[in-house]
Amino acid sequence: TTQAVNTIQRATGFSIEVISGEEEARYGYAGALEELDLSRIPNSSNINPAYWSSPNHSIPYLGNYIYVVYNTETCPIEITCYNDLIDPALKGQITSIDGARNLFPMALVALGYDPNSENEEELAEAYEWLVKYNDNVVAYGNAEQNLTNGTASVAFTYDGNASWAFAETGGADSPLTVAPFTDDAVQLGFDMYVIPTGAKHTDLAYKFLDYICDPEVMAQNLEEFPYFCPNDAAVAAAPESYRNDPSKDFDYKENVFFQEDVGEALTIYNDYYQMLKVGE
Repeated sequence: TTQAVNTIQRATGFSIEVISGEEEARYGYAGALEELDLSRIPNSSNINPAYWSSPNHSIPYLGNYIYVVYNTETCPIEITCYNDLIDPALKGQITSIDGARNLFPMALVALGYDPNSENEEELAEAYEWLVKYNDNVVAYGNAEQNLTNGTASVAFTYDGNASWAFAETGGADSPLTVAPFTDDAVQLGFDMYVIPTGAKHTDLAYKFLDYICDPEVMAQNLEEFPYFCPNDAAVAAAPESYRNDPSKDFDYKENVFFQEDVGEALTIYNDYYQMLKVGE
């Protein structure tokens, strides 16, 4: 527990941290997070409870769908599932975000397994799938730039980054499309505001959390950071360009999975991930 508290405070004395949903579960269990008094954050009532996994310890900030976007004019195939991404026709065509806990869940879903699997044999199969995926990747990182400048015709990326790519290529008239998946679930992650245990400035922390949950404040934030927003009132107050953003135009928003704490299996993920990186 002491180690978790030290980690979340990062030896800086910050009274607010932004962490992932997976980290929130781990640190909350370890007692590293203050229990929130929501009566001090009245604007938190604007948050959709369907996307609020732990109201006792966190305030959702923004979410991100991790999905596939491709250029309908230059991509050689139609993409409707993850397994299409290992088609040899896409060699040198994919730009991708990186990270073990972004890549391996995709492979696990493609293979029909739990995206948070702790089974080493399943993770070994996922590694072999990702070796094939790796063969088709032209670049990791800068996915939206690589998609818009023609380096790649396919991007495995975040919805907010895809939003910028759509805007750069014509908005509603863009040749880009969110891949029309039929069965495979996509990852939905959240950045969460938390107050570390022992924080010195909790009064200011609560004031900030209520401020960022204000619909008008968050609506302005969405103009700069057009990611998925769990604050329903803010979405309603957001400009039309956000509400009609083509990066949000897909019909499987509920077919999602979330990153979960995989415990000691994280070491297996990281070991295979390092093997994947060495093989690039």
